[in-house]
Parts: sequence; structure tokens; C-alpha cells
Amino acid sequence: MLALQFVRQPNMWAWVLVLVFYKAGDSFGSAMSKPLLIDLGYTLGQVGWISGAVGMAAGIAGALLGGWLVPRMGRIRSLLLFGGLHATTLLGFWWLARYGGEVAAVTWVMALEHWFGGMSAAALFTLMMDACRRPLAGTDYTLQASVQVVVAGLLHSASGFSASALGYEVHFITAFVLGVLALIPVLVWLQRVPGIQRMSWHQVPA
Repeated sequence: MLALQFVRQPNMWAWVLVLVFYKAGDSFGSAMSKPLLIDLGYTLGQVGWISGAVGMAAGIAGALLGGWLVPRMGRIRSLLLFGGLHATTLLGFWWLARYGGEVAAVTWVMALEHWFGGMSAAALFTLMMDACRRPLAGTDYTLQASVQVVVAGLLHSASGFSASALGYEVHFITAFVLGVLALIPVLVWLQRVPGIQRMSWHQVPA
């Protein structure tokens, strides 16, 4: 019932499309980043260090920077720019799949993907908080996060089949294209709620 009430709010259908698609390229592409490194000959220890320690540090730094930039750049501008940059980093994995790479190159690719992933997440989470109704903020945020988790899980599951059937190169190109196409729902939503650029969701007239 609460989920239906949330979706039935003015212009909410357009926002749900953003939730469904915004991280699609990331979920589809990054799921195969670790298997790629293993197949390139990197040890489990190296993969753990690069994707874990380095990736986590870059992701936190990106999220902090993104959180600082969102109110200064505006919500939609941040969502589009950070999402576009994050999608572009997936081409780094295509490059690694095609040409290989030394540890330094792999580390940079992984760090940049996590960095811009953190920035795009900060922009998205800001708008998710804006979309929450004050009396039901916890429930509304959980509903939105659940949409993200379900979509990510489905795309993670599909990514293995994609990489196996198409190869890593085509897989990561596909992920990049998905990431770029995922910005279209943001533009559609902007047409529905144009005032969201510099104010919170519930300050915008329905």
C-alpha cells in the first residue's frame, strides 16, 4: 500500500524510471571487472587490493566530492555529468580486455570507475532523499533503495551470461551504451519536474 502511494505521487513514474535505469550500465559492467582481472592473470590478492582497498578509497573520495558539488552545481547537472563520466569509465575495462594492462593501468581504471561511481551515487542519493515524504522518509527511501538493489541484482546475474556469450570487449561496450542511454530518463524526468534543478523535490509545485 505504501509503495503504491509513493508511486502515485505527481511525476513519480518518471523518477522511478530514473531509479531503474540510472545505474544499469554500472551494475551490468562492473560485475565483470573482477573476473576480467582474473582472466588477465592477476592474482586474487592483487584483485582484492585493487578493487577492494584502492576502489573503496576512491569510491569514498568520489562520494565526498560529489556530495560537496551537488548543491553547488545543481541536482540535474550533477546527475547527468557524474552519470556520463561514470559510464565513460567503463570503456577503461574494454581497453583492458582488448589490450591488457600493467598493474598501474588496471589500478587507474578501477580507481576512476569507483571515483565517478561514488560521485554519481551522491547525486542520485541526494535526489532519493528529496523524493521522500517527510512523515514516511524512512519507508520511501527504503522503497527507492530496494528498486536499485533488485535492478542491480538482475543485471549482475545477466552480466556473466553476457560476458561469456559476447566476450569481455563487447560486454563492456554494451555496458557503456547502457550507461549513456540511462541518462535519457533523467532528461524525461527533468521535463516533468523542471524546478528540481536547485531545490528539493517537495519545494517544486506538482
